[in-house]
Amino acid sequence: MQLKALAYQIARYSGFNAVCRHWNRGRVKTLIYHNVLPENDAVPFGLHPDEFERHLEAVKKYYNPVWLNDDGEIIGARRDRINVLLTFDDGFINNYEYAFPLLVKHGLKATFFLIVSCVKDGAVPRIADRYTSPGVEPCAKSYGTLSPAEIREMRAAGMTFGSHTFDHADLSQLSVEESVEEASNSGRALCELIGAPPTLFAFPWGRYRMGQPAAISRIYRRVFTTNHGFNSVVDHIMHRNEAMTVPHLHAALSGALDLVKKNKAYLFMSDQNAVSASSKGARPLVTLVLPSLGVGGAEVVNALLARELMKRGFRVEFVVGRDDSEASKLLPSGASYIVMESKNHRGFISPLVSYLLKRRPDILVGSMWSLTTTVAMAHFLAGSRAKLCIWEHSTLSVQYGGRGWAHRFLLKNSLTFALARADVRIAVSGGVADDLAALSDLPREKFEVIYNPICLAPVTSPAVEHEAESLWGGWRGPRIISVGNFKAQKNHAMLLEAFRQLLATREARLLILGTGVLFESTRALASSLGIVDKVLLPGLRANPAAYYKSADLFVLSSNFEGFGNVIVEALSCGLPVVSTDCRSGPAEILEDGRYGRLVPVGDSVALAQAMLDSLDDTHDKEALKRRASEFSPERMVDQFLRSVYPDSERGLDLQIATARS
Repeated sequence: MQLKALAYQIARYSGFNAVCRHWNRGRVKTLIYHNVLPENDAVPFGLHPDEFERHLEAVKKYYNPVWLNDDGEIIGARRDRINVLLTFDDGFINNYEYAFPLLVKHGLKATFFLIVSCVKDGAVPRIADRYTSPGVEPCAKSYGTLSPAEIREMRAAGMTFGSHTFDHADLSQLSVEESVEEASNSGRALCELIGAPPTLFAFPWGRYRMGQPAAISRIYRRVFTTNHGFNSVVDHIMHRNEAMTVPHLHAALSGALDLVKKNKAYLFMSDQNAVSASSKGARPLVTLVLPSLGVGGAEVVNALLARELMKRGFRVEFVVGRDDSEASKLLPSGASYIVMESKNHRGFISPLVSYLLKRRPDILVGSMWSLTTTVAMAHFLAGSRAKLCIWEHSTLSVQYGGRGWAHRFLLKNSLTFALARADVRIAVSGGVADDLAALSDLPREKFEVIYNPICLAPVTSPAVEHEAESLWGGWRGPRIISVGNFKAQKNHAMLLEAFRQLLATREARLLILGTGVLFESTRALASSLGIVDKVLLPGLRANPAAYYKSADLFVLSSNFEGFGNVIVEALSCGLPVVSTDCRSGPAEILEDGRYGRLVPVGDSVALAQAMLDSLDDTHDKEALKRRASEFSPERMVDQFLRSVYPDSERGLDLQIATARS
């Protein structure tokens, strides 16, 4: 402890803190306190009131104090100084007796996180037992908690309050779903006590399970951990630092302490000293990295991969750049969910390096350029021993074909860097593999083709079947369905034009499931073509199985695809398919027309005729279903494991027998 104190003093008087303060100006640092009382030797993280006042004076002199309002907004932030937010955990009575008067004296405000079950009568919380000698009753003076009357007085002075769970539960022992329920229940109970819905939540014990902060941040404006570091004013998940002495305070607030700890991690957690989880006897860890976990083709494939890998004994963690409200629809039970809160792929590198140093996964899977380049860079910087797998889901030269020579130069060189470093290079179709080989100048045989798995959830709810049927409005004639987000790639404009031509000879209805940036313009186009009353646009459905089964024909009008998951989904429901013969995927799935009709890209006349011909034909629905069954999750994971472990039976020993059984 004396060496640490000396280091804090050296950092303070050498000017190192001042340099860090200048470098980190404009950012937010949150401080965490617990107890402020004269007799503080027997309590955890206890400060004497005089020491606490010195903290407040230092904060006012060298930094910029900010505070949270009842809506969870940070008030008073400045760009020219480090902004400091004050918080207290547990809501002990000494916060009212000693800390509150000093805050008022210096014109400062703070946030207090309450153990809700202890508020009504100022009871001694059960956490006091941890810091009290066996057989000794915890001292009410030290460990008693705030009462409603004291909370009302503090709120009137501008203090804000948040939930610290109902009884200081250890959320790391609960599942993500159970932790959300605990946080919700404690929030409702606290709302009854303070008369306002709380927007702030802090994890007790400083422990949580991966995925819990992101999940709880959907019901609270801000969620506070005890992880050290800086924040921005827009962050939903907040880091906090503790400080015991004034030198310690300066080292924490300036960022000097974080800088030293980060470099220490890079220096002493290098791969030479790392031991993977599997080598210590734990189940192998697979990390799947995506921009987000919204409902999309690549995201669905990763969710299916995760579910099947967990069946075979792997642990799985999703690492995403940003949270998505639809993530809960895809996240398999038992998989961890980690949100990096990065606004762009460049900002993803540093937190991903830290993650790899800490978690040391056995297999690292990156999907979707340009994130794949970010994953490869982080893998390189961390010196990770994880098997690096780059999994591309689109024909990139077509997807980015109109961006100019500078973008193509960036695409080609960044892709070459990522693919050259990868242990396994996976394309979702032969066309994508050909495209990647041409872009990266790597031999075609360096790429594995693993078709996307399709596993539509069974329709078990009569309500869903009823909704799917009701969308058609009682229409009993030909029903045509298309599924895909409204973006230029899907070319819904050409589909509407082809449908308008079809209506000249046949009455029918067209249902398009999806959402996206071109949703409203597509509706407007249907109106201008005079067919809006025959085109149904109900939005997105996470599981479209019931909607496929209610239709007579599926149509895909895309300009390009990586694979075409929706084609296999339609086939699995016995639905005939008409698709553009775009690069790449549809022709491979339909075996060049054996299992469905293919038409030239952008040709609305050919598409209209193919739809009419398919509606007039008879179809072997069982043959279509058998073709779809060839794209199963079990087959995909078997191929994946053989690709990752080509020279070893180790991968095959990890329950590949599951697929055989």
